[in-house]
Amino acid sequence: MTKRIGQVVLALSLTLAGVCSAQEFRGAVGGTVTDPSGAPVPGATIIVTETRTSTRSQTASDGTGKYEVLFLLPGDYDVGVSAHGFKDYLRKALHIGAGDHPVIDIPLTLGEAAQTVEVTADVPLVNSENASVGQAITTKEVEDFPVNAVRP
Repeated sequence: MTKRIGQVVLALSLTLAGVCSAQEFRGAVGGTVTDPSGAPVPGATIIVTETRTSTRSQTASDGTGKYEVLFLLPGDYDVGVSAHGFKDYLRKALHIGAGDHPVIDIPLTLGEAAQTVEVTADVPLVNSENASVGQAITTKEVEDFPVNAVRP
């Protein structure tokens, strides 16, 4: 009888060890979107963007203002929220580790329903990659260049 109980305990411990080692490595983020009075904002668009790969996950807040974005790989994320009649919200550099589930409550502020930015200036031709400077030269200037060549 004691041997049988020992076998059952051993079987259970091995089963539980297998379950414990299969923990989820992905994270999630969730919270509530509210207006300035603290009332929930349903239908707000939430976009969570991984900063290194630009991978985007999108969801919307439910009728009680709650949202949740699941299955996020460990990394740094930006959380952006937009809703009609409110200013856009952006939370940068949110670190999500393996199995993390931070609660990010988002208080939106009132704003214009639509804003338009119109750019009419031309973009200057600037090479911001390096500090090299160049110019055009004529064929005559090329012909007049001194040449360090040995003549026979």
